[in-house]
Amino acid sequence: MADSKVGAQTPSRETTGLVATALLGILAGTAVQIAFGFAGALPDVDPSGQYQSFVSNRLLYYGYGWAFAFFGLVVIAFIVALASILRHRSPTVASAASALGVVGAFLIAFAANFYVGALASIQAAAGAAPGPADATYQAAIISNVSNFSTVFGWLGLGISMLLLGWLIHRSGLLPDWLRLFAYVGGAAALTPFLIGAVFPFASDTPGFPWFSNPGFPIADTATGFALTLMLFLTAIVLLYRVRPNHLLLPGIILIVLGVALFPPYQSVALLFPFFLLSGAILVWLSRRRTVKPAVAESTLE
Repeated sequence: MADSKVGAQTPSRETTGLVATALLGILAGTAVQIAFGFAGALPDVDPSGQYQSFVSNRLLYYGYGWAFAFFGLVVIAFIVALASILRHRSPTVASAASALGVVGAFLIAFAANFYVGALASIQAAAGAAPGPADATYQAAIISNVSNFSTVFGWLGLGISMLLLGWLIHRSGLLPDWLRLFAYVGGAAALTPFLIGAVFPFASDTPGFPWFSNPGFPIADTATGFALTLMLFLTAIVLLYRVRPNHLLLPGIILIVLGVALFPPYQSVALLFPFFLLSGAILVWLSRRRTVKPAVAESTLE
């Protein structure tokens, strides 16, 4: 009787919103790993070889563009949804987190698709490929414009994650330890900006030596891992808070997906541990003593 009373007091629309945000978190974490997988699969070439690399690997480049388009859509949706849930403590900070997250994720997705679209336009121009000198010159411009947009996109996304961490701390809806992962994810997202923008400006190196910087692979891996971890953990916590007695099926689904992705699809192989671990946690939580949904009424106002 007590449990049914609690369920009746919990507005179904708000509960559905929390579940939807959790699912968006899983999708966003998946999108981060897919996008980073495609980015890592692109040939590591300098501007003089980028056009020919595109001609030889068009499907890979198109997949890279689509992956980051998916990344932009679901990351934006997740940030807006989570900020909306947490905005009762500070609407101004929540609005800032949403705006910066939207702009940041959009710039990152735009940069990837501008890069691919511009290279395709060079190939299609006048029905003939440009000369080597022209192709190198145009590819260098495209690469620098794309990198410029990317680094400032990560700046916006990183600050947005830091603000979300502060909102998590203030909200009381999510456990306080989760903010630490938001802070780590936000700090990691700022490293591409530092490596791609601040360091070149502080040196005599022309342009944006994004991929040639020796620190980039470390920053790239750390950013993708930290963001994905924060997104999956947020999703697990939200599901446990509002659907503690219905975690077995999503847990099994994540485990099956993780096993299916490993090892054939090397570009997204890192999804294997995230899916497997998240699924195992959900299955473990589902086997615990039945509990009532712990949704604080103050968070649903």
